[in-house]
Amino acid sequence: MPNSPTGIWINNRQIEFDAILNGAFSSYSEFESNTFSFIRSWLNGEQHVTLKTSGSTGTPKEITLTRQQLLDSATRTINKLSLTDKNTALVCLDTKYIAGKMMLVRALEASMNIVATEPSSDPLKDLPMQPDFGAFVPLQLDGIFKNKTSLAKLNRFRSIIIGGAAVSPSLLEKIKTLSCDVYATYGMTETVSHIALQRLNGTDAQTSFEVLPGITITTDERDCLVITLPEFSEPVITNDIVQLIDGRHFKILGRFDNVINSGGIKLIPESIEKKIEPLLAQPFFVAGVPDERLGTRLVLIIEGTVPTDIAIKLKNTLPVYEVPKEILHTGQFIRTETHKINRAKSLEKALKSKP
Repeated sequence: MPNSPTGIWINNRQIEFDAILNGAFSSYSEFESNTFSFIRSWLNGEQHVTLKTSGSTGTPKEITLTRQQLLDSATRTINKLSLTDKNTALVCLDTKYIAGKMMLVRALEASMNIVATEPSSDPLKDLPMQPDFGAFVPLQLDGIFKNKTSLAKLNRFRSIIIGGAAVSPSLLEKIKTLSCDVYATYGMTETVSHIALQRLNGTDAQTSFEVLPGITITTDERDCLVITLPEFSEPVITNDIVQLIDGRHFKILGRFDNVINSGGIKLIPESIEKKIEPLLAQPFFVAGVPDERLGTRLVLIIEGTVPTDIAIKLKNTLPVYEVPKEILHTGQFIRTETHKINRAKSLEKALKSKP
């Protein structure tokens, strides 16, 4: 592939940008259609992009972003990771959403070669060429680690970014063995993808997120993160409870809208889940359900069968007020289009499954 790309490799075939602009091509999937549509609008100078938010700052809604906002976001990442026309970008996230679209913008603006493939649990499995920059969700990294050939390809990357969900302790340990630079991302549609990165491996691995240059962070009265971006007229107020380390670094503690008030004690599910993660191999989460005495009681919901010794392990690991009052289980959790567990619907499913 040349260093001044004239097209995109998608699902193992090459489509020239001229063909995309002229409509002289065929789309064989929704992913291809969304990808071609965005590239065409971007190359034609489209000034606005309308997207649906995930609900990170409240109820999901449609939001319109400007071309300049996308450009500014892309430029921050390009500069931070020193991306150039010598790089090849892998696009394996759904281009219907901000994460996939921003990978296209970064590649187009840095004149990177572009390789695109259908989103899957192992996007490197059948990839005949070698990219060196990519964005993945944790589920995809888990899939890659299960395949030696895919893992070898991953280790030939220069840098990768991870988003969409938190990195589990077990996945983090695997990431530490990678030779490529790995960064966790923090961001959302409202902030035009990520505004902060956290290096996960290597000698300069970090324990907190670091905001990209030009971005200011504070907290509100709820201890939720407030983000000020130079290209926005108003700050973005999130529902993420954070610990500010300093003016440029922060840790995510949990979601304000997930906080459980149980008998007057405020419990942060994400903090409790981090303590439970080493005890359970299968997916799980904690939530609150109505309780006559406590108002809300803490419950643990497990995907699949309940390990026989989990109750004892929980009591030996957690403070007494963080021990779930009940353990529920169900079949496969209900997930969103972006592979996150839909807590509300999965909880409802588990409650219906109770004998």
